[in-house]
Amino acid sequence: MSNIELSKLRRKDDYYQNGAPDWVRTIWDRKESFEWFLKNNRRELVNSHAIVRLGRDYFVHSDRFDGVAKKIIGCGKLL
Repeated sequence: MSNIELSKLRRKDDYYQNGAPDWVRTIWDRKESFEWFLKNNRRELVNSHAIVRLGRDYFVHSDRFDGVAKKIIGCGKLL
């Protein structure tokens, strides 16, 4: 975790409501669907440092999440 900038980490709810690009809220139109995506893809998101666990919570890395999520859903060049 030494290469993670803590200033780039956002709580999942805060990221979804305020920090996420428009395409995130278009694909996952409800917070619950965004949470489902995070849960079902947790291993890949954690391994690529797109989400980081601190204590009991997972935080979204605002710089890395965008590219990793696009790769997971298979439209890296489209969005």
